[in-house]
Amino acid sequence: MKKLRLLPVLCFALWQVSLAWAQPASPPPTPTLSVDFARALDLARRNNPEWRALETGPRAAAGDLVQAGMTPNPMVTLRSATELPNNLESAGLSVSQEFEMGNKRAARLALAESRLRAAEFRARETQRQLRLTLQSDFANSLYLQELSQVRQELLGLSEETLRLTRGRLKAGDVAAVDVMQLETEVARRRAALQETRGKLRVAQAGLARLLGEPAEVELQLEGHLGAQASLPPLGQLQQLALQRADLLATQSEAEAAAKDIELQQARGVSNWTASLGLARERLQVDGRAFRPQGVVDGLDQSQWSAILSLAIPLPLNDTNQGNIEKAQALQENAVQQELTQRQKVQAEVAQAYYEWMAAHQVADTLGSSAVERARSVMNLTNKAYNLGFKTLLNVLQVREDYINLQLQRLDTLRSQELAWARLQAAVGGELP
Repeated sequence: MKKLRLLPVLCFALWQVSLAWAQPASPPPTPTLSVDFARALDLARRNNPEWRALETGPRAAAGDLVQAGMTPNPMVTLRSATELPNNLESAGLSVSQEFEMGNKRAARLALAESRLRAAEFRARETQRQLRLTLQSDFANSLYLQELSQVRQELLGLSEETLRLTRGRLKAGDVAAVDVMQLETEVARRRAALQETRGKLRVAQAGLARLLGEPAEVELQLEGHLGAQASLPPLGQLQQLALQRADLLATQSEAEAAAKDIELQQARGVSNWTASLGLARERLQVDGRAFRPQGVVDGLDQSQWSAILSLAIPLPLNDTNQGNIEKAQALQENAVQQELTQRQKVQAEVAQAYYEWMAAHQVADTLGSSAVERARSVMNLTNKAYNLGFKTLLNVLQVREDYINLQLQRLDTLRSQELAWARLQAAVGGELP
């Protein structure tokens, strides 16, 4: 009897196990990462392969500098020969060394040092551009994050009004068309919120790539758009921008082009080659080879000789004139590139400065106090509508004014933040 009672229990347990086994496993939770811009910048520098690859350029230029200091290797020559039929044997050992004339080594070192400085500045310039990209993407993602919060608030307001209006419809205070109109507004607000969240997810995936994080990570950005700041005068900012990495790189490249002229002129001077050696010659003659025999006795003579030679090419044909003229043309081009870059830097600073000033003024006009006043008017209108003193049209008009003000303020703050990022990049350094 006990076994019969346990049978249903066992069947029920097996059924529960089979159900649990058949249910699909729940997906793992989405990883989240909270970052402010300072931490985002640190993550990008440590994890982004583009950032890590910047070290290779200066390292390659440093290798060129090491190679530029090298001198020609000495050459050792070992010679052995036998001349028949007289059995004249000769052997020798000599050491030759090529001497660079025209101060070539110093010219190579000066050119390599200039190119190393240019490579270091180019690496810093790439860092500046990567930082601008990161800061702009961070600002756009922060904008979408705050916009999602605003749209969530607006959806909540519309849903609350719809709930109250449905209650008033049951009481006979409003018409059914009011409920239909609010249902349409709720659907529109929900769609706008979903669209913004989708854009935010796309922006977060792009930002995660810059941080060296997986694309599926969900970023929680810390901070607010439109941080308050006071700027120095434009002239002072333009003066600071003269130390920008790309401008210093073009200056170093112009210096390198001038050093290349000196190197090509030095290469027009031929190198000398000096040799020092020791040789031995031995002559062996067998007297039996002559007829009649005994006319000439055999010979076995040897002698040593020291050899000293100096080879000096005559500069009659190749004076490296073509490479000299090419280097001169490249140097003139590098000077013009430097002047062009200087003008470009000054213009970028001025443009970013005026963009930030314009956005800053608009943001002040549409400050938080204006938004608070618009919210107060909207809340009072909602209360009046609930009491029957305002129509639904009044509520929607006041709410639309509040929405437009919020969206305009967010757009202005994003413009201000992006202009701030461009201004920092244009100056080439951190601003207070």
